[in-house]
Amino acid sequence: MSKHFDIIIVGQGIAGTLLHHELSKQHLQVLVIDQGHNQAASKVASGLINPITGRKYVKSWMFEDLDAQLRITYQEIGELLGNKYLSDHKIVRTLSSVKEENLWHTKSAIPSYEKYFFDQVDDSEYKQLINGAISFGEVDGGAKLDLRKLIADYREHLVNNELLLEEPFHYDALKKNGVGLWEYKESICDKIVFCEGWQVRQNPYFPNLGKEAAKGEVLIVKLDSAKITRSVKKKIFITPLKDNLYWIGSTYEWDFTDSMPTASKKQFLIDALDEMYNGIYEIVDHWAGVRPTTIDRRPLLGNHPEHDTMFVFNGLGTKGASLAPYWAKQMCSHLITGSALDSEVNISRFS
Repeated sequence: MSKHFDIIIVGQGIAGTLLHHELSKQHLQVLVIDQGHNQAASKVASGLINPITGRKYVKSWMFEDLDAQLRITYQEIGELLGNKYLSDHKIVRTLSSVKEENLWHTKSAIPSYEKYFFDQVDDSEYKQLINGAISFGEVDGGAKLDLRKLIADYREHLVNNELLLEEPFHYDALKKNGVGLWEYKESICDKIVFCEGWQVRQNPYFPNLGKEAAKGEVLIVKLDSAKITRSVKKKIFITPLKDNLYWIGSTYEWDFTDSMPTASKKQFLIDALDEMYNGIYEIVDHWAGVRPTTIDRRPLLGNHPEHDTMFVFNGLGTKGASLAPYWAKQMCSHLITGSALDSEVNISRFS
């Protein structure tokens, strides 16, 4: 006998997880279909939430609004699952030239930027470990999300509540019945939302989305006796995890044939780490994942042009940890009440 759900979500990365959380708060029955593949961007990302990014030290898009919502959402999920996933986290930028120093000081004087820039940096924990810096700047107001654990714990929550179908999604098994409901094998739903990350490029219902996916590779290393508690950025990031392990990354590759780690990118990361870090380390693991990026660096939210009960929530790219809570809440409202989606993220911008 078929089981009826209000909504089916395809994909349990950060987008699908947080959308399920928002919909569940509205007492809806929501099934998630996900195969749990290890090359999902959410399982490889560092979880850094960074207010100031890039070589030109630019404030992240909508950061104040995103930051306010993410702190609420991740606390809610922590209380639901009995854990803490988000912590405040400082990010150190290595300033390798007078030009970089001058740009840093110029940006720090902008009124809307100044609270994120800190010049009086305590560099005692890494000054002797980081090569090539004439000084350091510190980004305040950031955070770090234990993304892998949050996804894993929420998955267990779904399993315990019989709300997860753990298998690849088969598009040819999705049918619309005579009364306008979606049928997928033994499940029926009123609405379906695709949160597939980069794999949306294989989705026949949204053939024009997901073309700009970017593959990234990272190393997990154990540093000898270093105790670096803040993320340090030069050419790459050194980001602390747990048990003296550190996330080293990341690479970017737009032309790729698969989602597996490669020897060439591993060597790139080793070379970058050797150039940056003055110490001994042990490589523990090498991960690869694919980010669902977009050409304009904005998420993908919206309706299918012909099926008014089919939706997509995708394209969170490199900043999924910060973007997902805010836009999951807007997507939830759109699904329930039909409220308008922001034009900057609505997929109609590509039509």
